[in-house]
Amino acid sequence: MSEYSHNPLIFADSANQGNHLNGLPTRQDRALMALLESPSIAAAARQAEVGESTLRQWLRKDEDFQAMLRLIRHETLSHVTTRLQQEAEKALDKASKMLAANKRIEPGRASLIRTLLDFAYRSNAHSDIAGVVRSLEKAIKTQAESQNRQDQNQASLQSAQGIARESAPESGQ
Repeated sequence: MSEYSHNPLIFADSANQGNHLNGLPTRQDRALMALLESPSIAAAARQAEVGESTLRQWLRKDEDFQAMLRLIRHETLSHVTTRLQQEAEKALDKASKMLAANKRIEPGRASLIRTLLDFAYRSNAHSDIAGVVRSLEKAIKTQAESQNRQDQNQASLQSAQGIARESAPESGQ
């Protein structure tokens, strides 16, 4: 196993001692890291020293394992995005200086600058969309909770009305 100390994916805390991820068993911890480094599930299973069928089962059925893998992938992408945006700034500065000095920018460098700037722009748009989605999810959850409370209140009211009807003396007797 390689050293992960530089990796933003390590969520060590005092309860997990060392590099264990949020309480997952050591074998699953190793498997998660191996999935990030390996070109295939089979290679990841070999690297993590777990059976390939076991790893595939975790990927299909183990919700905690799946959730941690999603979190790790999100954190990885976030880290990469930040670094690429920083590089895009540097590339733009360099291109601006070259243009100001009337220097020719060779095609390979121009392509790299264009790609970095495009990525920075798109990642910002994706971040905005993700924020909107989170806001909508929160609003839907709040609305569902409110509807649930209303349904519970309505059920309680109907129950109370039923009890009141049963205990009320009948008229005309």
